[in-house]
Amino acid sequence: MVANASKNTFVRGRKECNIKPFYELALSMSNFTISPTATQRSEELTKLISKEISNNDGAISFQKYMQMALYTEGLGYYTTCNHIGARGDFITAPEISSAFSKCLANQCAEVLRNLETPIILEIGAGMGTMAKDIIAALHQHKLDFKYEYWIVETSQSLQEIQKQELQEISKNLQVTVKWFCEIPTEKFQGVVLGNEILDAFPIIKFCKEDSKLYEMGVTVKNQKLDWCKLPANKQLTQQISAIEDTVGTLPNNYVSEINVSQNQFFQQLENCLDKGIILLIDYGYDVHEYYTKERTQGTLQCYLQHQVFDNPLLYPGLVDITSHIDFSFTAKIATDCGFTVKGFSKQMWFLYNCGIEQFLLDANDIKDSLSIKKLLLPQHMGEVFKVLALGKNHGDEELLGFKKENIFNQ
Repeated sequence: MVANASKNTFVRGRKECNIKPFYELALSMSNFTISPTATQRSEELTKLISKEISNNDGAISFQKYMQMALYTEGLGYYTTCNHIGARGDFITAPEISSAFSKCLANQCAEVLRNLETPIILEIGAGMGTMAKDIIAALHQHKLDFKYEYWIVETSQSLQEIQKQELQEISKNLQVTVKWFCEIPTEKFQGVVLGNEILDAFPIIKFCKEDSKLYEMGVTVKNQKLDWCKLPANKQLTQQISAIEDTVGTLPNNYVSEINVSQNQFFQQLENCLDKGIILLIDYGYDVHEYYTKERTQGTLQCYLQHQVFDNPLLYPGLVDITSHIDFSFTAKIATDCGFTVKGFSKQMWFLYNCGIEQFLLDANDIKDSLSIKKLLLPQHMGEVFKVLALGKNHGDEELLGFKKENIFNQ
């Protein structure tokens, strides 16, 4: 996701990002315009979190805190009003340029042609922009078969926005669109799309001090939410040990994350996807770059009104909390669940393979051209964003988006 701070444009997690530390942010709180209603909502959520802390001997894991801050019904960040776009907290690739969705449509068309009663399942459709553009682009392919477009959206308010956005095009092009509050249980064949989904899964945050491992937790201190250290359980210790077996011993005073919430996600998808592929687009690294010894504070970042900072305990429910993806870990979890890795590439190469160069040549004006370049250029989204393709019962066919520069094959 792209977020603006002051006059600069940031890609989430880029090394070049000048992330504001909390003490600096506290001095400039006037930069935020937070309504009384939003403030009250955050205070209500803080009370719920504090009660949860009190009920658990004075501390909860950061993973539990992140779950409550983002997903508590009616109060969590992703269950309330929309946060995408110029008036929100961040901008995603489909809002930057429709060329992104057109490229995904090209990849979808290749796969859907070889399936019976094909379905596109989008996880978390935001404003509905990507769904609308994909449906429009697939119409240009003049498909000789029917397909349905399914959307998994936990937020009722976002579902309503999406329904309004897709009502006209779905009717005119005779495409059935269905909504689900969770990943469906019925079997289907098709393509699963997840754009910037994994980065919002609640993470385990850990630290290493004096050669000892701790899980980071949240407590209440002086009537405010604050950090604390919890003993690392056996599972976390084993996971860190596996990381160190791969990248070497992590140094002392090292803080990072593990995205273990992906386990349930892939198990649910394995249960419903009978045949097809999964395309996951997100910002992240392989295990060696993720846990480099120089990255001593991990990748966790927060977004509020297009400003990026590093304290997730600020304004619970109003702040987007994210972390980068360790794609090596993601691929392992997915393969353990029964999927095969079909491709892994930097976003710029995936989009080139899917025909974005033609969309760039067809751009109507300099503004459209610059928007497409934001998706491609390494200093914007082209390099830090990756595309991971997973298959199930899909055979050995090479996917369009990975015909060149498939990192998985290197």
